[in-house]
Amino acid sequence: TITGNTTKTYTLVAEDKAGNKTTYTLKMKPISELSNALSTLDEDSVTSDNETIVTSTLKKAEDANASTSATTAEKNLLNPIITKASTLKIRLAKVKAALSTDSIEAVKNVTTLNVTKEDLKNLKQAKLDLSNALATYEDNLTTEELQQLQADLQRIELALPKAQKL
Repeated sequence: TITGNTTKTYTLVAEDKAGNKTTYTLKMKPISELSNALSTLDEDSVTSDNETIVTSTLKKAEDANASTSATTAEKNLLNPIITKASTLKIRLAKVKAALSTDSIEAVKNVTTLNVTKEDLKNLKQAKLDLSNALATYEDNLTTEELQQLQADLQRIELALPKAQKL
């Protein structure tokens, strides 16, 4: 029996009658390593920089939880990890959606040089959408995302008066 939720390496050797050998190495890790990966993250601090670790941790925890060899005690340790990783993943999806609404996408290339009267409605909505995203998710933005959001707001604010005059 191979025990889980422990730090241990097992080496399994299979040999057939002809003397051919295959060696498998199985490394076991404690479940706490999964929760440690998320220990410094919460809904208010998770950013796209953390997306890979959140997704990876969620997959590992779900796979371990779905294993027929996982004990009830192990599953009880995995469930809070799955819940936290799922919550963080949902938050990341909300941030991404807030930064890419239809209006934001419609005016992503609009500047004072190419703005048209037809852009006015989307410019107003994009300004509102970006302002809301900033107010709601500022702590979930990387430095680069924050700078891009601020640049987009500035570009839109410059284009709006011109669109209103057309």
